[in-house]
Amino acid sequence: MGTLTKGITGVAASLLLAVAVTGCSTTAPPPGAGQEQAQPGEVVGQKTIWSDADRGWVKLVAAEPRGGGYDQPVHVDPQWLRQALYDIKLRVERDGDNERAIRLFSVAQLDVLVPTLVRGLAEAGPDQAVAFATAARRGGFTFFDPVRLTTARVFVEDGRLNVLFGTVSEPLPEDEVRGFVADARVGTREEVINEGGTVWSRGWESRMERDDWVVLAVKTTEGELPALPEAGAKAGTDPAEQPAPAAADTPAPSRTARDRLKLLKSLHEDGLITDEEYSRKRREVLDTL
Repeated sequence: MGTLTKGITGVAASLLLAVAVTGCSTTAPPPGAGQEQAQPGEVVGQKTIWSDADRGWVKLVAAEPRGGGYDQPVHVDPQWLRQALYDIKLRVERDGDNERAIRLFSVAQLDVLVPTLVRGLAEAGPDQAVAFATAARRGGFTFFDPVRLTTARVFVEDGRLNVLFGTVSEPLPEDEVRGFVADARVGTREEVINEGGTVWSRGWESRMERDDWVVLAVKTTEGELPALPEAGAKAGTDPAEQPAPAAADTPAPSRTARDRLKLLKSLHEDGLITDEEYSRKRREVLDTL
């Protein structure tokens, strides 16, 4: 009986030793094990493409758990991307239930976003997205408008560009702009972060996946990548944030109504004046006839 007991004890000891050895294996833990998980929309950057403390940043970030397998790297056409972003608008309320829409990005913001996003998408892998934050003083909201912050997660999936917005035209305290820009959250599949209105696009072949999620048929190119904007440079005066140029406001006496209307149309098509400014000045010219 004693021999049997010793035999069982020896087998048990051998099993425990095997378990202990297995538990001490040098096999690496699964990805993310023991790491703090990012909150929805929180940016955990893998590479910074461009950064400016006052104007924003563009970074490569890991795809969301339900994302990945993107059609990247991809070289999107800069002119197409500029028009695609220019066509995105934000619905806002004015005078109670009277709704209107304004362009989400100013000309100065597009000058920064287009080359940086093109670069980001050209460097991103299939398991990465491009995240951006852009801050600027925008016209069209109020007369004295504060700096406003817009963020998004951008990726190409099934041949379509996805712009998943986070913060949209959020007004920032004047003395805390840099802090809000640095800690900005971007769009996420998990929840809608935007509380500032519905985003939409009038662009060709565009659709809305959600009120904060624009999807566009992407156009690619084989041209050279655009140069990145200078970081730390003081942004110039944005025509979209100012009244129409003096030539349109106070035309020379010799300028005919036809000339003035042509000038206004050209300024509007080039994005130098807003839809509202164009309509107002056009009506002023027509009223003089």
